[in-house]
Amino acid sequence: MANRDLASFQLGGLWYAISLMLMGIGYVSCRKRLPVERLLPPEHKLSAAGFQFALIAGMAISVFAILSYIQSTGGIGASITDISRKRSIEVLSQGEVVHATGAYLKMLSDISTILLVIVLSFYLARFKKLPVYLSVQIWILTILSLVLPFISSSRSSVIFIGLALLITLDARDRLSGKILLLTAIIGLLFFGAMTALRSAAQQGSHDGGFANPFLAMAESGNGLSLFGTTHIVKGVPERMPYQLGSTYLSWIVAPIPRTIWPQKPDVSLGKRVKSEILQQTVIRSGRPPSIINEGWINFGPVGFLLNAFMFGYILRLVGNSLYPISKTSTFAVPLLYTATVNMAALTNSALSQGVVRILTDIVLVGAVFILIRYSFAKRSTKILP
Repeated sequence: MANRDLASFQLGGLWYAISLMLMGIGYVSCRKRLPVERLLPPEHKLSAAGFQFALIAGMAISVFAILSYIQSTGGIGASITDISRKRSIEVLSQGEVVHATGAYLKMLSDISTILLVIVLSFYLARFKKLPVYLSVQIWILTILSLVLPFISSSRSSVIFIGLALLITLDARDRLSGKILLLTAIIGLLFFGAMTALRSAAQQGSHDGGFANPFLAMAESGNGLSLFGTTHIVKGVPERMPYQLGSTYLSWIVAPIPRTIWPQKPDVSLGKRVKSEILQQTVIRSGRPPSIINEGWINFGPVGFLLNAFMFGYILRLVGNSLYPISKTSTFAVPLLYTATVNMAALTNSALSQGVVRILTDIVLVGAVFILIRYSFAKRSTKILP
């Protein structure tokens, strides 16, 4: 409740309830699907030798990106507060320090996550039980996927990697209650540890201990939070003028590195929400809105209601289009992963952030396909179970 009385949440709570209802109506009203299968490569053009080449190349790229990112953000010292903290690349502009996120290095590192989904999708469809060498490769990919999100204290990215595994296993009918429980426990342990390390870094402490992950999630204000909805409904246009759709287009400038354009408009609305609406000091990160609240920031109640309905509708459209073909297509699985996870992440971010994440993952999926298809092994290699 952020030390506020119940009455202060009544108006936001009403709008919050309406948005959830409209999301549900939008979801159940969608009956359409897009013929995505026409854009995906046929399975007979995928070779086992090509996958092994892609694995080696992808691992090398990911290791390079992780090491470069650590070096660019100050390295990891002996203090426990340096292990997992919010990191940025400091850029001097007009006498002020501007914090860049190292987006391109993060993108290169994320190739390990995309590879993990694609490799699992491919081999689980061909082996009842994975050979030892493939299991080792998958474990290496999983560890590489977790390294950069852990050291940069990106708790959501760690959760997304767990979801990537679950989505892939489900697409190959390998998901069980035991795996689901184990993944949830490991995810919560990571979430709790990272929360504690982040708190220690922010408070200058060195004792870090483990934080209760359930309490940490509840206190974070992330997701479709009542706290965020209340303050945005009350603060726009009083403290922040209506943006009239401009925030929906900020993804266009995202490819320009902040090291080249330090004053580039922020793709995230979080810093503006924190400084203008909550009137709190912003250093590196802010308080992100949800895609629903972004509607209010742009067009008031009309935008809020429309975004809620369309969000639910598009979620169902993605499911209708990708889930059926994920059972038979290797590359449908990573697209299902990136579309569903990054759209779900819009409950804690602005539209432009989601567009950037999805386009980034699609580029990585394309890069992996090129490594597989156009490496030295162009012909399909039959794999014996």
